[in-house]
Amino acid sequence: MYPIRYHSDIVENIPKISNVKNVDSEEIAELLKSKEVEGKIHTIWTFKTPYIGAICNCDHTGCLLFHLKNRYKFADIILKGHEIAQIDHEICIVCGKCIKICQFNAITVVDKKTIINNNCYGCGVCRTNCPMEAIQLLPKT
Repeated sequence: MYPIRYHSDIVENIPKISNVKNVDSEEIAELLKSKEVEGKIHTIWTFKTPYIGAICNCDHTGCLLFHLKNRYKFADIILKGHEIAQIDHEICIVCGKCIKICQFNAITVVDKKTIINNNCYGCGVCRTNCPMEAIQLLPKT
């Protein structure tokens, strides 16, 4: 490979991409929901915002962002969302599924009551995986 000197060098040498297809919004919503059921969170990587570099669906086990956040304490590498999870204690059966699926250690049980703590990033994975639908995302106050 020769040294890259110009942007045109990069563009001309991008490999052909196969298996690309257009999808509609319903297909995208279904795909994202299936990733949430798997415990994956959705992140948008920006490089000098507003330019989107990547859209990712991953968990803490193999994610570069989680690695940088947790190992090197880069607090602002994953920004919290505009919403936060809230549990309806009248419906919650304290099954613990939300605790196991939460990527941010934001859910605990205190006095037989499921509690959301300040670690919540508002990703919604707990809401998607709650068998009782006792969790909702509400705007931060």
